[in-house]
Amino acid sequence: MVNLNTDCCRIDVSIQASLAYSVYESFDMEVIQDDDYDVCLGMLISSLSEGERVARVLGDKRALLLRDHGVVVVGESVPHLVMGAIYLRDNAAIQFNAILLGNPKYLSYEEGRQATKVMTSALSLERAWTYWVARAKKAFPDLLVNED
Repeated sequence: MVNLNTDCCRIDVSIQASLAYSVYESFDMEVIQDDDYDVCLGMLISSLSEGERVARVLGDKRALLLRDHGVVVVGESVPHLVMGAIYLRDNAAIQFNAILLGNPKYLSYEEGRQATKVMTSALSLERAWTYWVARAKKAFPDLLVNED
């Protein structure tokens, strides 16, 4: 489900693999974990004060894992947000499977930074976004997509 307006974008993706990160303490430096959100609210961010607290915890990171619940992903544009959500999901599944196989070899901090730089370049983002829009149009022919 995608809800778009000029202020925000909410994307629900399959996050089961991403949840593996919230119970495993070794993950990318751009993703942080929040164990302290208010579970009395049904594990939802449903108040302005809780939303502000989560935003403070997120800081300048791209994703925040809410323990036993889900993930918040942010981006400077809708394409950046979609890329972050999809790559978090896909990379979590890859890492999870690598852990199951045993002795995974992780990227170094610098390797991760360089990979992020390449993957989020204007050209990479444009190609990925074009692909995802084409897939969405094929799966949902009645979907209205703003091409701007």
